[in-house]
Amino acid sequence: MQEYDWQKIAPEVAKDVLGEPKTTKSNEWRWGNKGSLTFNLETAQFYDFENGEGGGVKWLLEKYDRSVTDTLKKFGYDLALQTNSKHSMLDDNSPPVIEKRNARSLTTEQIRTLHKQSVIAVKYTNDFVVMRFPEGHSIKQKYAPFSRDNGSWYMQRPTGLLPIYCEVEHLDKPVILNEGEKAMLGCSEIWNYDSACFHGGVNAIDKQDWSLLHNRNLVIWCDNDDAGKQFGHDLQKRLKGKCKSIKVVYPPKEFADKDDLWDAKANSYFADSAALEDYINKFVTPKPKGSVTFTRADQVLHQVSNPKWLIKDVCEEESLMCITGSPKSGKSFIGITMACAIASGQKFYGNQSFQKPVLYIVGEGLRGISRRLHAIEQGMYSLNDVPLYLSDRAIRINDKDDFAKLEEQIKSVEEIEGQIGMIVVDTIQRCLVGNENSSEDVGAFINQLDALISDYKCCICLVHHTGHNNSKRGRGSSVIGASLDYDFLVERTDKNEHMYVKFEQTLNKDGQGMQEKNFKFTEVEILGEGLELTSGYLELTDDDFTVADKIPYVRGLVLKAIEREAILKDAANPEDVFLQPKDLEGKVKDKDGKTISLNSIKTTHLPKLLASGHVVQVDGAGYQSAEFNKLEPKFN
Repeated sequence: MQEYDWQKIAPEVAKDVLGEPKTTKSNEWRWGNKGSLTFNLETAQFYDFENGEGGGVKWLLEKYDRSVTDTLKKFGYDLALQTNSKHSMLDDNSPPVIEKRNARSLTTEQIRTLHKQSVIAVKYTNDFVVMRFPEGHSIKQKYAPFSRDNGSWYMQRPTGLLPIYCEVEHLDKPVILNEGEKAMLGCSEIWNYDSACFHGGVNAIDKQDWSLLHNRNLVIWCDNDDAGKQFGHDLQKRLKGKCKSIKVVYPPKEFADKDDLWDAKANSYFADSAALEDYINKFVTPKPKGSVTFTRADQVLHQVSNPKWLIKDVCEEESLMCITGSPKSGKSFIGITMACAIASGQKFYGNQSFQKPVLYIVGEGLRGISRRLHAIEQGMYSLNDVPLYLSDRAIRINDKDDFAKLEEQIKSVEEIEGQIGMIVVDTIQRCLVGNENSSEDVGAFINQLDALISDYKCCICLVHHTGHNNSKRGRGSSVIGASLDYDFLVERTDKNEHMYVKFEQTLNKDGQGMQEKNFKFTEVEILGEGLELTSGYLELTDDDFTVADKIPYVRGLVLKAIEREAILKDAANPEDVFLQPKDLEGKVKDKDGKTISLNSIKTTHLPKLLASGHVVQVDGAGYQSAEFNKLEPKFN
């Protein structure tokens, strides 16, 4: 009677059904764009990694709706002989029932038979085997360990140190160490990396025999939780000096809590093996909180790298910067514009930005922030679907509870958007607990900012007021200025009907930075049903606003008061009305609601307005506006 061997003809059946394999190894063929369907030439078993299923030839034929009878005939076999074939791999043969250690042992040959007939994957050390069993197997464990004792194999873990297990095929690639068997198989079979795994969980570092990893370049792939990350750092310390190199890698933020490198394929976390390799190579391992490391100077010499700019020549990652200016100078406009540029990845007034999520702590101007965004949207950047997040209140950075809430929000945003690039704190005064003149209070504030920079690798941008008697530096404790990497000064000038802003970098920790920029405030109407609002944005300008006749903001208010009082005195012919200074007493207030004194009007503002030609005086009879509606302040 003719016998036939399905295992022998399985390769030809595979090619007939699937075509020529995309990639081939000595014991494996793969099909699919990413090698998701495999065929083991030794066991004649197929496995579909994309759908998580597999089996023998029968499974393949059923999956692709091929007739068993027609297939047998095609390869010259009589179907009647199939049931008598002792070598048949067509049907899934029931494997022997394997019991626990004290009930029964297995010979090496039985282990091999089990492997060929029913096991999806197996990894060996000299005296230890771990098998992965399919669903419905008599062995209920998905992964079962076997140990060899006196020539026989038993379903149990070995005594003494637990051997890790791994496949070593690519000496030019690192070994990726995972926390479980499934992850290890995904690493080797899906991503084509040498891979290893250990037993007993993250608390079993001292129970493992790590010798198989000695003298290798090791990547420790942490589970996506705090315990897994801590394990990675602990093992790095344990193996330091025994491996050629060790790198601790955290999964990307989009990984679900329980996902590993096996799940990465099905969930499309990486496009291909090259993408995974690129992620590993570029990953910078964060230091555990509270850690301190001293590095030899000769090693530091080789750590020089290009700046990680958020905005080229303006600010970079892991830095502290400040935008300082007097009240109503335009500093918050610059802060929100910078935030929009980074979040959208568009240029900041000619300087290239690199897109990252941004958190904006709105401590001042909460009511007006939406109008400012509307104006920026109309005149500068598209803000549709950009990762810019704004708080609904001030956050006290050096308050324990508020700081914890801020960290919660950061982590929540990073889970959705990835690593944040910048946190804007607008302003220091609103986000500081205590006195900004106290070095102790400000020191605690700065310490918390440093912790954010260290833990989240971001830039923090402070918006700050200038001193009461010094318009060139920030007010409060000198601790602020001493802590900065970058500092910028904002100065405002009003000329005619326009407001101008000078933006100047006054501190760059590493040398020359951004060139001075000059802006003109451009007013826009806020569009929308029922809206009759205005705001504006800052645009670059070449206008000369440094001439002697520039009109400061308060002088513009004085001029408007002159015009208003003239209209009230004689609505028919206000241009003929001449006012005495006393007519303006108590009627001029700045934007903060502070009344401008009569003496200041008489001795400072009226003479300047006369000199600039904006008001006239006739025979000492009083003052009159030279031209109505000329100097309306438009910056709100």
